[in-house]
Amino acid sequence: MADSRLKPNQKLATALKALMRLQAKHYGVVESRDMDESHRVLLVDSGFLRPVIKGWYICANPADQDGDSTAWYASYWAFLSGYLGKRFGKRYCLNPEASILLHTGSTVIPRQVVVVAKIGGNFILEMPHDTSAAIYESEAGVPKTRTDVRGLQVEALPDALCRVGPQFFRQHPREAEIALSLIRDPGELLSVLLSGSGSVAAAGRLAGGFRFLGRNDDADRILDTMRQAGYLVREANPFEISIPTLSVSRERSPYVLRLRSMWFGWRAQVLDVFPAMPGLPIDASAYMDEIDEP
Repeated sequence: MADSRLKPNQKLATALKALMRLQAKHYGVVESRDMDESHRVLLVDSGFLRPVIKGWYICANPADQDGDSTAWYASYWAFLSGYLGKRFGKRYCLNPEASILLHTGSTVIPRQVVVVAKIGGNFILEMPHDTSAAIYESEAGVPKTRTDVRGLQVEALPDALCRVGPQFFRQHPREAEIALSLIRDPGELLSVLLSGSGSVAAAGRLAGGFRFLGRNDDADRILDTMRQAGYLVREANPFEISIPTLSVSRERSPYVLRLRSMWFGWRAQVLDVFPAMPGLPIDASAYMDEIDEP
């Protein structure tokens, strides 16, 4: 219990020290039972904590105005990690779309994320700024192959790419490009497609996506292998963008790939605001003499 004899500034300093310990442990996400009540009330009143849902809080800047979404969007994935981990342990998985967003280092915060849990029932978790999590119970729906990204249980990237729908390539073309670029060997996808976890339509999309990115051999391998296994696959380019923003690369960092994609997409706009290059001086000798002067 906090010492009631402390002065107000001392109480706040003590509460902030307690918050710092929790912040390092839970990425700035606090459950009410993790903190002394007097500390929690003081930190909420002073603006260092903001409520998310009943019993759960995130760290915030006291200077933020009411309605400011910065603290929430910065803590979104950390909050989901803390909440889902406390409620379900590792017995859950995010849907393929959210899994790919996390694998590719996306900064996009989805309006709603879908979570499949082995237990816990079906409900909508309403969160700040019109975001939510649709949680539904399905023992069989939680894939056996999962991985941890930013403290969240997500589908392995090959599984997610085989299960994601065509709308993902239209709505998130940059993330789809990065995800395909992270697949070094199409055999990672074929093992999923041939196991029954994927689909014929997914095989056609993935082959078309690889060909769009200039990886013709990988596209042909998917088509040939699926056809040899008795599947009739029709290749279809799932992208609506006219040209890819990434060239064929062996880069493994999604963040490097994202920077390259962003630069390709914005290069023309950036160059437009740069002044014209001065070019070489007419009298090169005089220019060099000027440079050499002390």
